Amino acid sequence: MVLDFGMVLCNVPTNEHIARIATLFGVDAAGFWKLYDTNRLALDRGDISPDEYWKMFANNAGRSVDEPTLKNLKWWDIEMWLGLNDPMLAWVERLRATGYTLGLLSNLHQTFANHLREHAAWLRHFHVPVFSAEVGRVKPEPEIYRHLLEKLGTPAKQTLFIDDRQPNIDAAQREGMQALVFTSVEQLRSDLSAMHFQPLP
Repeated sequence: MVLDFGMVLCNVPTNEHIARIATLFGVDAAGFWKLYDTNRLALDRGDISPDEYWKMFANNAGRSVDEPTLKNLKWWDIEMWLGLNDPMLAWVERLRATGYTLGLLSNLHQTFANHLREHAAWLRHFHVPVFSAEVGRVKPEPEIYRHLLEKLGTPAKQTLFIDDRQPNIDAAQREGMQALVFTSVEQLRSDLSAMHFQPLP
């Protein structure tokens, strides 16, 4: 069993978290996400630093950022993803207790990965946590799935992957993994029930 972190084990960022950053750059929520995604894979792969990422974000918005603002942005970027999806984490704990081998596969830059490794007690439930910046690859690049499967030691066809993004699901299936798109705990429970999977979230 392999799970994504963003919007699977954590909740969607709140409107307040988004507005705090969007207001700085004079954009609405849709504009924020467009800017946010523009260089995100480069950040999560480790090609650019968080400082470079936010300077590029600002430049694309026609703004500039000073050092105090840059410091705030780097923390706010982590903080907005720390609202945990408690039912999913409780399910992870049950899966581990049941005997499943668990992997975490997340596109995450090194500073955020370090934060989770230091502060996220729930991470102990995962036998193999893989963060993109630590391997220099991101989903949906095939190499990151192959790296995960090698570390996990489970055959692809016996490994179920859960992620909120269809391109990441498609890439996992190309590597021979089973995969489900996550939209809600209720939807996941229904999909797993149809597969006769136990325990359910």
